[in-house]
Amino acid sequence: MKLATYSKGIAAIDILPAITGQELVLLGARATNDADISGFVGWGRKKSGMRAAAAASKKNKSVLYLEDGFIGYWGHPSGRHTRLSLVVDQQGIYYDAVQPSDLESLIGTEDELTSEQVARAEALRQSLAQHRISKYNHHTSSALPTDLSQRLQQAERVCLVVDQTRGDESIRCGGASETSFVDMLDAAIKENPDALIVVKTHPDVICGKKASAIGYADRAGVLWISEDVHPHALIERVDKVYVVTSQLGFEALILGKPVVCFGRPFFAGWGLTDDRVDMPARRNQNVSLHRLIYQSLIAYPTYIHPDSGERCEPEQIIAWIQRQRRDANIKFKQVLAVGFSVWKRSWLPACTVDFAQELVFVRTSNVERYDDDIPMLVWGARQAQALRARFPGRQIFTAEDGFVRSAGLGTDLKRPSSLIIDRIGIYYDASRTSELEERLNQCSLTAEQLHAGRNAVRALIDAGATKYNIGQDLDDQLLGWLGERRASGQEIVLVPGQVEGDASIAFGSPRWKTNLELLKRARKDNPSACIIYKPHPDIVAKNRRNKRDFAAEAEVADRLVIEANIAQLYNHIDKVCTLTSQTGFEALLRGIEVVAYGLPFYAGWGLTHDQLTCDRRRQKLSLDALAYVCLLEYPRYVNWETAHFCSLQTVMRQLAKAADAPRDVTAVARWRMKCRNFLESRVKA
Repeated sequence: MKLATYSKGIAAIDILPAITGQELVLLGARATNDADISGFVGWGRKKSGMRAAAAASKKNKSVLYLEDGFIGYWGHPSGRHTRLSLVVDQQGIYYDAVQPSDLESLIGTEDELTSEQVARAEALRQSLAQHRISKYNHHTSSALPTDLSQRLQQAERVCLVVDQTRGDESIRCGGASETSFVDMLDAAIKENPDALIVVKTHPDVICGKKASAIGYADRAGVLWISEDVHPHALIERVDKVYVVTSQLGFEALILGKPVVCFGRPFFAGWGLTDDRVDMPARRNQNVSLHRLIYQSLIAYPTYIHPDSGERCEPEQIIAWIQRQRRDANIKFKQVLAVGFSVWKRSWLPACTVDFAQELVFVRTSNVERYDDDIPMLVWGARQAQALRARFPGRQIFTAEDGFVRSAGLGTDLKRPSSLIIDRIGIYYDASRTSELEERLNQCSLTAEQLHAGRNAVRALIDAGATKYNIGQDLDDQLLGWLGERRASGQEIVLVPGQVEGDASIAFGSPRWKTNLELLKRARKDNPSACIIYKPHPDIVAKNRRNKRDFAAEAEVADRLVIEANIAQLYNHIDKVCTLTSQTGFEALLRGIEVVAYGLPFYAGWGLTHDQLTCDRRRQKLSLDALAYVCLLEYPRYVNWETAHFCSLQTVMRQLAKAADAPRDVTAVARWRMKCRNFLESRVKA
């Protein structure tokens, strides 16, 4: 069966089929058999809603009324945004107090919440308050402007009067009018003679989309706020909130503020607000704040997770919003991105939206043209070191690939699904501390965080995920050879090759610098072991300048493995000997013994056999703690289908579906692949 609508706007809502579980048909676009239609869909009390109700009545079908959920968007609808929820009401719509709605029925039910539901509602209330979750969630900062903050601080008491947009259906349907706003402002002034009265304008008015319901009038003791400030930041600073039907009254209740209502919003009439108009007789009982929160935010709306496109819970939406905000409290107006290639410029802005309002790409030679207080973002330790020498004291951030990067090589122009931006150093530079090292040194995790780290490791292993996620299945010949060594009781040691001269060796391995040196040392330390040497995939792909002839290494190693999928190889080895390769980290997560001949980021924490020491690394960590910080806290993950930050699990799901990039193909085929990857990087989600 299908749902029908007369509205092109409703037909364009991409999450609606997932919410209703039915296909949506736009009437008028093509002929439709009435027998295939289960009901009609419209938007609240707008024209489309009235038309849907009339059609449903005429054809004896059901009608569904839609509206935005109370945690509705990431970003304001007037600009770039992601819709997070909708409400689907079969009786009416929550803001129409003239007739019942599904929400009103849920709040007024005689069934009491269970203790588990009360606990969940309280946890949700605290999370909403702590993370300042609102309807639109579009603010670049949750802090109030300095001048406004100072003005509020100077006042002994502050009362907030909330404006709405003129002609808003919730005003009329809430038993109010534009006169109600004048009455509300007059009451706030009269009832709070010693207080500063603050009038908050609606975001749609600020962005020029709609007109104000309250209108501007110069009154003594009234402060009119035209800036688009975060509503929670404002509510937290006031003593009382006056609304007509605005959702900010609900959010004020969540934040523990007394609320006065001059209309009949869904949260009024239940004994939680000071109501100045008569309420519907249907609202004939007092309810707890927990019931109001549970029914309004958990039971009534339907949430769709932006990463999966599937239904989810409000707690998951809050976690997703928090992931987008990563560093929102320390966001810079401008950040100079110095020396980045054209390819990196195409995808880097999506990875930095949390801390840079504007990413300005500049050449290294042009940095002097910009103010010294503008931070710089560079790629890799070498460029960071050079710029620190040129600009001592300048704030420099270093970007690098994350630990679960992509299904393909960066040198093949495959954009990364994981990126690291370090504000102190970078994880592979052992010559100085890094943000990762500081996090690990100060690591004091909760049981929940340790459990999350453990789950991340399990998911990584189950998915067979590695940094590049490339390589061929182990062939029968190699499997047979490995089986023979295993049967003989011989220890199998993997020595992963690296790009000689790479920054991770230059800055992380002060003693040994080449793969051949490492192999010889590994052979000396493991004389009876079976040693496998696997060259770095960038060298195999001929993307980096290093020798391609592995004859010298083959004389030391027992077996040269070129194209094998390293995730599968981990299942057949006992030990990894490495300079600074991430292979050591991946092996460590799989419970494999790791000997570090350099100072990789995962060494020095009591989990590896270290040939060198780093006095800065003082903590002794569990594997769960290392995994949590390195996989869940330090990197940022990007869902390139949406161009938003996402979880490690989302990246792993997407990488599992991605086809492996071809290896050792002709020069023409590889050039074509790089062009395809480059063009893919240029496409905006």
